[in-house]
Amino acid sequence: MLDGWRKLSGASAAVVLLLGIGLFGVSIRANLYRAASKESEWQAAQIAQRARDEIGLKIRRTEAQVSGAVSLNPVRALVAHSVDRATLLDAFGTEEWWRGFREEFPVQLLAIPGDKVDVGRERAPDLEPLLAAARGKNPSSQLVLANDKVYIAAAALIDAPDRLQRGASYLVLAKPFVAADLVVPPNFSGAAVLASEKIALLGSGAPEQLQHLQEILGSDPSAAIVAPDASWAAIAVELGPRLLLWVRTDTSVTAQEVAKTARSILGPLYGLGLALAAGVLYLGFRRGRQRVEPFGPANEKEPSSKIIVSPDLEGEAFESRPVNGQAAAPSQPVVLNAVPTGAAAPGQFGRYRLLHALGEGTTFRSDLAVLRGEGGFRRLFVIKRLRPEIARQPAAVVEFVDRAQLGSCLVQSNIVPIYDFGRVNEEYFIAQEHILGRDLHTLLLRLKKSEGRQLPPVIVFYLTQEILKALEYAHTHRGAPDQAGGVVHGGLSPRKVLISSSGELKVLDFGMPHARARTAAGRIERALFWSPEQARGEPIDARSDLFSLAMTMFFSLTGRTLYAANGDEELFEKVKNGPQAAERELIALLGGAATYVLQRALDPAPEKRFQTAEEFAHAIPPWEMSRSNERLHSLMRKLFDDDFQAELASQADWQNGLEELSIIESPPEPTAEVRQIRHSR
Repeated sequence: MLDGWRKLSGASAAVVLLLGIGLFGVSIRANLYRAASKESEWQAAQIAQRARDEIGLKIRRTEAQVSGAVSLNPVRALVAHSVDRATLLDAFGTEEWWRGFREEFPVQLLAIPGDKVDVGRERAPDLEPLLAAARGKNPSSQLVLANDKVYIAAAALIDAPDRLQRGASYLVLAKPFVAADLVVPPNFSGAAVLASEKIALLGSGAPEQLQHLQEILGSDPSAAIVAPDASWAAIAVELGPRLLLWVRTDTSVTAQEVAKTARSILGPLYGLGLALAAGVLYLGFRRGRQRVEPFGPANEKEPSSKIIVSPDLEGEAFESRPVNGQAAAPSQPVVLNAVPTGAAAPGQFGRYRLLHALGEGTTFRSDLAVLRGEGGFRRLFVIKRLRPEIARQPAAVVEFVDRAQLGSCLVQSNIVPIYDFGRVNEEYFIAQEHILGRDLHTLLLRLKKSEGRQLPPVIVFYLTQEILKALEYAHTHRGAPDQAGGVVHGGLSPRKVLISSSGELKVLDFGMPHARARTAAGRIERALFWSPEQARGEPIDARSDLFSLAMTMFFSLTGRTLYAANGDEELFEKVKNGPQAAERELIALLGGAATYVLQRALDPAPEKRFQTAEEFAHAIPPWEMSRSNERLHSLMRKLFDDDFQAELASQADWQNGLEELSIIESPPEPTAEVRQIRHSR
């Protein structure tokens, strides 16, 4: 009887376990594809918005052309003197001063009091809505749909002397809108269709995608359409009265990544479920009534050399923050050996001799070290190691390893390079180039203290241009064929910008993880330069770095941060919301180019900011910056020359008397535990 109940209970428990894990797997898969669908929709929206902006530029160019046309003296004279229709046709059809407009615009309409005269090669369609718009706002332009044909049209008031005019006269110029005007971003994989009331008028793109796009023209244009597997997305934007631009973009790469992630998570999950179910069945059907002790005797304690680490990292440790829109998959709890204390000999760390401590933050501790070799070779490095309490967290170690490898691929003159990466006695480290200099925050403080002023705007813009070179390189860098995007810094601030003693600028800690935001005293500083989406814990991309750079610009120009509040909690809420009316007033006080650049770069909405570092750089005024490096060099020497000389002398003293160090093998590979964690992700 008892055996029967035990078998029934075991079978029931196995079924419940399998159902629970199955439902959990379905939930994970649904969440993954929901996130992928949002990403696909965002990509389609970005491409559609960019296409609409490009078309808007063409329309505004036509508006500028008609404004120039109505300012021509012959046009004003013909209208002012009320010449007859034949004279108008002859002048606009034969005169050399009108040749350029005659060739570009087949439709030309002169709307004079009491009459409308076609002076172009083609008969003008119904342009009354455009003329009505021009009477309210001069000049006006729009896409005009007439007889299933689309025109780029613009109208402007002809400014003639009042004493000679009988009433207001307008000139309308129009030309056909063709498929080539459907401007899409380079390397765009998809199709675009200009439609009116579910009818396709023009199209551009691959034939099969155009066919598919035409099939969905009858769908609701107010909502995006995404494939169930997130392999494509389509969206519509309004271009003019009864005109919609439909864009379909191929997001199969995103779909493949989601499918791969789903397999990597669900495969082990289902395997674990089957194993557990088999174990439950075994316990239910085995003979005997032995008591099961799953983890050994009840009074046995966990070995002191092991610690159980949860994947939900808390405290001052950095988190697996989404980068480039790709969220890291959750890790499973694992067991790691505790990091030994005092494992390295005093002053010796692998093949490096530690000279002295440089500082310790919430994530790393830094030391100045020397590497010596044969023939008197010596070179100074900065050794950065994870703090012991963070090194005990497996996910933190994995992120450190992965992002250090990313950062080591970045080789650019404005980025502090990572020369070495490895592990010594269970401590992972990186070795960076040692540069004699000061960070931007220290420079600003010293300048304010010694001279009572901020950096001149031309120097700030020069620094910004140099940082943008580093960002453009990193954001577009492809370190490996399977790397989805470039490298995002994620922690750019004045403390991450290093200026050497010779005036060269370099960005620190590219590719390195950064501690999560805290509102405790002393922890809010790093978050003051974050983008709103980063402060909210959302995925970040290159535009977040550009926002942080703009905050650094404002700090450099004013000597203060943009936000102000009564406490850290309120301050952090402002960071999450982004600049509002009060902050925008502060930006407006700067005036000139700084206001224009910062107002756009600090928009809370990422899609309204500069989209790339290159676009940001083009917005900076082309001032004469050829001597900015010399001015910065002179300023560094003026403010820090005594400090630099003292540091060089101290470094020479530290190195004197050091014993010759042997050259060891290249850094060892990550431990089996770390490889296991990385594989599970």
